[in-house]
Amino acid sequence: MRLLEAHCYLRTWGKRIDVTRVPSKHPVEPIEHFLYEEEIDPKQITRYKIALHQKFLKEWMAGNDRLRHLSFEQVWSIREDCIASLSV
Repeated sequence: MRLLEAHCYLRTWGKRIDVTRVPSKHPVEPIEHFLYEEEIDPKQITRYKIALHQKFLKEWMAGNDRLRHLSFEQVWSIREDCIASLSV
């Protein structure tokens, strides 16, 4: 199963630079497909980004029968655990 994830990136010279991933010595495959893309002010990265992501997650959950037995809080917690495990 896949969970939605929000990414922040910089766009320069027509290229995206993903700033949500931990720097790596190995090349990272670029993200080519976005469900939604919005330009935001750097001040919006915290509260606004989280609120927008939660809105999209709730909408996605509503249309996903496989998640009907889980609460939003449970899915958000699973998402957070997944992100934490990727950061190790």
